[in-house]
Amino acid sequence: MMTDPVSWRLGRWYMLRVAGLPVERLEGLRFTDSVAWADAVIAARDRLAADGQRLSDLLHEYIGDHLDENSRRPLLAARRQIFNNRLPKDAAALRTVPGDLGAELAAWLHDRAALDALTATGTEIVDADTRRSRILLRDLAGEPRLRNGLLLASSSLDTYLDGYRTSDRPTLTKRERRIERSLLEYLYRIAYKTSPFSTFTGLAVGEFADPDRADLYPGRVGERWHGHARLNVAVLGRLSDLIVANDDLRADLPVRLTPGWKSELDRIRYVRQSMNYGDDAATVGFDIAKTDVYYLSRNASLERTLEVLEREPGIRFRDFVDRVRAIEKASAEEGGRWARALSRLGLVQVDAPRLDIHQPDPVRGFAADLRRLGQPWAATLATRLDLVAARIDRYAHADVPERREILTWLRTALTAAQESIGAQDATLPQALLYEDVRLEVDPLVTSRTEWMDEVGADLRAIGAVQPVFDFMRPQQLLLKAFFLIRYGRGGRCDDLLKFVHDFQEDIYDQYVEAAERRRNADGDTRQSGLNNWLNSPEITALEQAKERFTDGMREAWAALPDGAAELTLDEDFLAAVTKELAPAARTFAPMAHFIQLARTPDGPLAVLNQSFGSLSFPFSRFTHCFTGDGGFTGDGGDLATRVRDENRLRQPDGAVFAELVGGVLTTNLNLHGRLIDYQLVCPGETGSVPTGEQIALEDLYLEHDEAADRVMLRSRRLGREVIPVYFGYLVPMALPAIPRMLTLFAPTSVGTMRPWDGVPEAASVGGVTGRPRIRFRNTVIRRRSWTVEADALPARDPDDAAWLLSWRSWQREHGLPDRVFARFGGGARARAWRDSSKPHHVDFGSVHSLVVLDHLARNSGGEVGFEEMLPAGDQLYVTSDQGHHVAEMIVEMIKHERDAQ
Repeated sequence: MMTDPVSWRLGRWYMLRVAGLPVERLEGLRFTDSVAWADAVIAARDRLAADGQRLSDLLHEYIGDHLDENSRRPLLAARRQIFNNRLPKDAAALRTVPGDLGAELAAWLHDRAALDALTATGTEIVDADTRRSRILLRDLAGEPRLRNGLLLASSSLDTYLDGYRTSDRPTLTKRERRIERSLLEYLYRIAYKTSPFSTFTGLAVGEFADPDRADLYPGRVGERWHGHARLNVAVLGRLSDLIVANDDLRADLPVRLTPGWKSELDRIRYVRQSMNYGDDAATVGFDIAKTDVYYLSRNASLERTLEVLEREPGIRFRDFVDRVRAIEKASAEEGGRWARALSRLGLVQVDAPRLDIHQPDPVRGFAADLRRLGQPWAATLATRLDLVAARIDRYAHADVPERREILTWLRTALTAAQESIGAQDATLPQALLYEDVRLEVDPLVTSRTEWMDEVGADLRAIGAVQPVFDFMRPQQLLLKAFFLIRYGRGGRCDDLLKFVHDFQEDIYDQYVEAAERRRNADGDTRQSGLNNWLNSPEITALEQAKERFTDGMREAWAALPDGAAELTLDEDFLAAVTKELAPAARTFAPMAHFIQLARTPDGPLAVLNQSFGSLSFPFSRFTHCFTGDGGFTGDGGDLATRVRDENRLRQPDGAVFAELVGGVLTTNLNLHGRLIDYQLVCPGETGSVPTGEQIALEDLYLEHDEAADRVMLRSRRLGREVIPVYFGYLVPMALPAIPRMLTLFAPTSVGTMRPWDGVPEAASVGGVTGRPRIRFRNTVIRRRSWTVEADALPARDPDDAAWLLSWRSWQREHGLPDRVFARFGGGARARAWRDSSKPHHVDFGSVHSLVVLDHLARNSGGEVGFEEMLPAGDQLYVTSDQGHHVAEMIVEMIKHERDAQ
């Protein structure tokens, strides 16, 4: 038997994300009495409908055998109405029917009248539930974790909530209805979702180990949550840009040639950076940095300027202008114009204070850089920022009113700071602060052995087939094919920047556009193959594996009985796909799996939400929450230090990891502690680690390793392979061009597992199509789902009782559970990683929830996709004094060569 040359290992640490409110806090929003009433009406209506059809048939026989034409007419009318489950207008005619049939008809008439009476009570019952639940809703509107999060997520809603809470009007105004809908959306988010945002979600680090106390379900959280707030770094970036734009202030700044520039015969090649500002109105927005390879023709003036800057790196801008004037015998205006032009073109960099991705306190770091300039205006601005930093320190410990005051003060102070350095129209993003929250928890130690037995083995098999859904893998293989065509097997390329630029210009951009068009094709049809323009055998293998997966899913779907709730994949199926994938598979592949564990009577059930291929992805964005001040499970040191130590051991033989910064720091999503030893410095970037631990792009060359059949980056100085690693939370397509190209050498994978692609849907029933849950052993790969056009949902009825009744009937007809998540404007068919539709929790047992659902569905148009809530409320294992919390684990599984460590 052959030994598999690769294996998967479980990372030591995991991240636990815990929803801010226990699900029990929202139980009172359910219309319990109303649901019982509606279900009773539906049950009686269905029973009477079935009995009515049977009695109608019996009555038909009786009429034909016993009555003349005149007697028959009223009974025929009554029979039709009974068949349609309506009370006959002339019920007296039925009393003439003798015997058992007459008795059954009388009983049916009695029960049918009782149904009308029961239905008529609905309005009062629903109104009572509305009044009761609205009292709770107004109480929940004061929940501190909700209000703290709203200050950063929706300050406008926070402004109106206190008025909503104190209102006692029995009928809501139009504005109050809008406020209530928004409040409900946030409450369901904070109780049922785990996306980290301020106090909506808490974070804790757990450890996989096997001491006596280890359990598969650790998860007791305390009441104290520790906030960690930081300024939106886009604010500091704007300050830097304003300094450079101010002629007087720019004169005091050092200038230098952009790093990585190169002389090529009659031209100069360098990387030019530019910035596109994001939407200041967005809650989570960021500026987009752009890089391009740029060329300037050489001339005598440019040569003399280059000599000045090479001789005097870091010369101040005003002195640089003086040097230009002297050597070119130019006027002050001409010298300044020439210097500004080179700056605008990006060949000359003006060194205003910039941000370091590893900076634990960006504001104080920026202020320190200002003071190093030694200028009075810089010292004054730094003092302003010191006050800003002090207010931010207070924010985490403040109550809601004080937090509101701090945010107001910050906006005023930062606007004044911009104006102090010449801003004519000061603009600030809506989100001034971002906050992450660390949980106070008992030690989170999960049994490594039990986890691997119950879940880890499943993730190994699932992870092996995930390249089928990774939209980056074909791009990485395309790059290899492009290299081999140019340089051959065993070939070498010494000009990495030129290769990356040529690859992007010659084929990459067009390839990505074509692949996007294919991904946007109808998911119900058999997808056409991957683009394989360079006849890569690995892309062919990837295509064959995808076809094998799709064929297997089609066969399993066709064999499944109608209405089945679950489709089970077997080991042979995944093994066959993995075998097809072998030529295209990576030998080193770190995977971060987003898992929700369910505690069921049959044992643990894992639900896979998402997977990303990236080193230390669970932790990078949140290292600032787990420093030396406690809250970390480890036996000493902060989280970043422990992760860095572990990553050092993960480096394959003969290789080092090097961090890919991703261009200018423009978003807090890229801030993190230092997690590996080396940093890869691209042209135009400035390293933020000691010089000996920086790897410049010009130090790297490309080489094809024939034995491993891989194209790898190698460092001339270190004599080792360099594996780029990006720790930020932006998708690769959002990075500047050069860092984006370098992610093709990284162990990065992105793409939602979409097992239904290429598998035809079932026939629509009442406008609804359904898909069963997909399960592999103890792991759910895809939840059970339903798709419906928005206009096929129950229409809004002014009578809430009648509307609830129609929703309960629709839900029962199509087999949806009481609690689901809904996506709008594309729903279940939305494409790949760009899906911007966030899932919204829906409780079909709450008129409040149905109001939100109806509003979102009608406003979005198109499809609505529903997915079952899994784990269900009674399967949650993370608890606090208040109840059970929805929680998600992000665990690392590392695929590596057996001799890599």
